[in-house]
Amino acid sequence: MKLNYKFAVYLLSIGISSGLVAQSEEQYNSFLSQGTDSEKASALEYFGKEKKDKSKSSTVIEILNTSKNPKVTSRAAVALGYFAETGNAVEALKLKIESETDPTIVYPCLVALFHIQTKAEKPDEKIIEAFRFADKNRRSDELVASFIDKVKAKLNL
Repeated sequence: MKLNYKFAVYLLSIGISSGLVAQSEEQYNSFLSQGTDSEKASALEYFGKEKKDKSKSSTVIEILNTSKNPKVTSRAAVALGYFAETGNAVEALKLKIESETDPTIVYPCLVALFHIQTKAEKPDEKIIEAFRFADKNRRSDELVASFIDKVKAKLNL
C-alpha cells in the first residue's frame, strides 16, 4: 500500500511539472508578441536554444526586423541560427548585417549564418554574400573582424 502511495505522488508530480512546462510555453508564446523586451529575449532563447522550434521562424524574423533593442535583436539572430533554416531566415540575417553597424547585432547575425551554413548540404550564395559584405564593411570591431577571418578560412572565401 505504501508503495502505491509513493507511485501516485510520483505520477502527480510528473503531471504537475508537465502542466507547468505547457503553461510556460504558452507564456513564452505570449511574450513573443506582447512581452517586454526582457520577456521577448527570454522567449527567443527558449524557442531557439532550448526548443529549436522552427515553427516560430517567421515570428522570430519579424522580431529581428522590428526590434529596436539590441539584446532582443541579437537573441532573435541566435534563435534563427539554432533553427538552421535557409531561405527567409538567411535573407533576414543578411539584410540585418547590411543595415546595422552595431557589433552586438552584427556578430550574432554572422554566427547564426555560419551555423546555418555548417548545417546546409551545399553552400548558400546569400550567406557567402553576407560574409563578403561584412568583410568589406563591418571589420571595425575586433571580435567581428576576427570571426570573419576564421569563417573565410573555414569556408574558403
